[in-house]
Amino acid sequence: MDNEHVHYLQEKAQVLQPHERHVMLLLDEIYVNPKTTFKGGSISGSAINSPGEEATTVQTFMICSLLSANKEVVAMVPVKSLTAEYLKTCTLKVLGMLEKVGFNVFCLLSDNNRVNRNMFAELCGGTLTPYTAHPVDSSKKLFFLFDFVHLLKCVRNNWLGQSDCDCTFVFPDISDGSLCRASLSHVRSMYAAEKDCFIKEAPAQ
Repeated sequence: MDNEHVHYLQEKAQVLQPHERHVMLLLDEIYVNPKTTFKGGSISGSAINSPGEEATTVQTFMICSLLSANKEVVAMVPVKSLTAEYLKTCTLKVLGMLEKVGFNVFCLLSDNNRVNRNMFAELCGGTLTPYTAHPVDSSKKLFFLFDFVHLLKCVRNNWLGQSDCDCTFVFPDISDGSLCRASLSHVRSMYAAEKDCFIKEAPAQ
């Protein structure tokens, strides 16, 4: 987050309509090959949170307007062995900058990995809740969301990883807490019955 990019975001906020300044802050990690390079008179590739070591991931922050297609990369932080504590420090800094230049961040969105969950819990005072008081303006709420695509991938991976011959996935019914079972053999039977049909109840993509 250099001063030039902050100035750009400030200028961008001024030309957006008020409803376009209501944004979600997306957090994600990009895996990179550890490498140090010298370019333009400066050295890049070092981990900011671990001086003297090469970065293995780049923690990326991106804003996305709720009511428009506007998207912007806000910050990219090269790190190694990212912790919830350091991610919290970076997130608070980004939140403060965005609010200062004119954006209204109303939620954080990330995948469901352990570091992100722990960081969200720390922002809530130790126990994860759906929202907390906004760190920059306590009169507003800051909501926490997990990317549903990653949640579906977790369900799929757990289902495929079941050890019984039918790959039976056991889960609670959200209405009464009773146990339900889903067998992968049912999905395979449906696929086998419909694979040569033009019209399918469960089309495969």
